[in-house]
Amino acid sequence: MIFTNKTRQYNRASCSDNSATNQTNSLFKYINNCSPSILSGCSEQFKTSNVKNDIQGILENITGDKPTILSWEIYTSQTSATNKGVMLSDINSHLVARGVVGLHDHPGNPVTSTLFDTGYTGPNTGYADRSGNPLSTIKTGGINNPTYLAYLDEVANIISSINGPVLYRPFHEINGTWFWWNGSDRRADMILVWQQTVDYLRVTKGLHNILFVLNFDANGELGSTLYGNQALSTWWPGSSYVDVISIDYYPSGQPATLDTARFNSAYDELIVLSSAYQKPIGISEYGAQGLVAQTQDNFWSNFGELLTDKFKEIRFYCTWNGTYAPVEDGVSSTGYRDFSTSDCVVNLSEFDIERI
Repeated sequence: MIFTNKTRQYNRASCSDNSATNQTNSLFKYINNCSPSILSGCSEQFKTSNVKNDIQGILENITGDKPTILSWEIYTSQTSATNKGVMLSDINSHLVARGVVGLHDHPGNPVTSTLFDTGYTGPNTGYADRSGNPLSTIKTGGINNPTYLAYLDEVANIISSINGPVLYRPFHEINGTWFWWNGSDRRADMILVWQQTVDYLRVTKGLHNILFVLNFDANGELGSTLYGNQALSTWWPGSSYVDVISIDYYPSGQPATLDTARFNSAYDELIVLSSAYQKPIGISEYGAQGLVAQTQDNFWSNFGELLTDKFKEIRFYCTWNGTYAPVEDGVSSTGYRDFSTSDCVVNLSEFDIERI
């Protein structure tokens, strides 16, 4: 199987933080200029206390190499002392190996529970609980703003313990309808909270090793009458508050593929944003429900073909973990291996931040 891509001109844009560390700005420039190459990645989290999914190890066993990007989930189990230590050790070890790291989170509803307690047991609980107008309470002047700043203090403690640049993806899937922070009905408050978050971590906490990732979902409120024709650009918080634009997608249908009307619509809008504001774009989460990512033999090979032949401005991808991801003995693992070891994909052993 042959994977091809195209060449592109060097983009001289810098990241949004004028005081960013040299390594942080170098990472931004690499991602912004790595095409026709694509950075491989994965998303890690704990299954139980001190037991991680180890998606990185699974992918290494399939391909013989680790993904370049290792992104970790921050939520209740991670903030416990033991798990936080394991997570930070994993992250810093990946940086020692010259990889790229990221963080994202699922905080709980600050009105009906606490930010530190996801409490997810099904719809309308924890981070899926959309009741109580929560964003209005954590924005500047809101009754729960001090609580939110305390939460950001914990995020800052974690990021300050990371020995390199971090792709930080707060309030992910910002245009969706399934978390307490997303949806067009609370978009105005979300933009204010996003700006407050960047300012607090960057200015108040003095952290200059962060690349802020604005993340959408292809199944959210896009240019479709079904979702109210909500363009992705309506969530834009300002160029100085975003470094990277990304999207999540978990395709359904038989066979499941990236090449759907929903993803094509989202991709077209991402290209417009990327061109207008000189921000690179990537896929922060990809996989499929119901074991499809393991049982559909062409799931990952089709993904690779589409990234290299059609969706050519994608600079990185991260698989999700667990049942959403490939496994060593799954029928789709050969396709994943062929794509991720092809010339167009940069794995950890090949990554050099100074190459661009």
